[in-house]
Amino acid sequence: MKLLTLLRNVHAPPTLPKITGPLQFRLFQPDFVPRDPKSKPKRYKYPAFYDPYGPKPPPSDKIIQLAERIAALPPDELKQIGPTLQHRLRHPKMQPIATEGMDLGQGGEDSF
Repeated sequence: MKLLTLLRNVHAPPTLPKITGPLQFRLFQPDFVPRDPKSKPKRYKYPAFYDPYGPKPPPSDKIIQLAERIAALPPDELKQIGPTLQHRLRHPKMQPIATEGMDLGQGGEDSF
C-alpha cells in the first residue's frame, strides 16, 4: 500500500504549473514615431458644395404611417409601448427635473 501511494505522489503532476517565461510581453512597431506635442492638428479643406447640415430627404411613407399610428394610440397603450421603444432604441432613462423654486410662467405646473 505504501508503495502505491509513493508512486502516485511521484508520478502526479504538480497542481500549479511552473512559470517558465514572462507573463506579459509587448511588441512595438519599428516604424512608430511619436507625435510632436507642439504640432497643430491638420486642417482639411472641404469642397464648396459639401454641406453636412444641408437639407435632408423627407421620411418615407412607411415612417410617416408608423408615426401616425403611434400618435393615434390611446394613452394606456402609449404607456406600454414607451419603455419598449426606449429599450429597443437604447435611449437613456429620462430623469425627473425638480422645478422647486423655478418660475414656470403664467400657467405654473399645469401648463405642461
